[in-house]
Amino acid sequence: MDFKPLGKRITIEAKRQDEKMGSGLFIPESIRKYDGRVKVIAIGDHPDIKVKPGDTVVIDLGYARNVFPDNNTLFIMEYDNVWGIVEEKEE
Repeated sequence: MDFKPLGKRITIEAKRQDEKMGSGLFIPESIRKYDGRVKVIAIGDHPDIKVKPGDTVVIDLGYARNVFPDNNTLFIMEYDNVWGIVEEKEE
């Protein structure tokens, strides 16, 4: 499915926590939480948007809405609720 958000909205993909903890215990799917780091999938057409598809950003998932019933990892949200861009350092 192709989806193009409008205005200052962005589409993001959220990943759930790993299914296995560092101690080796497995976390059931039903209680795994989403991480605050998400990947930008698509952006609206507003000129103030400073992220691009593929960027990893930090957000409060309380502002994101799942409007894709067939995909529980895709969300749409307002760009103003992005806290920052995660920049991976190359070593």
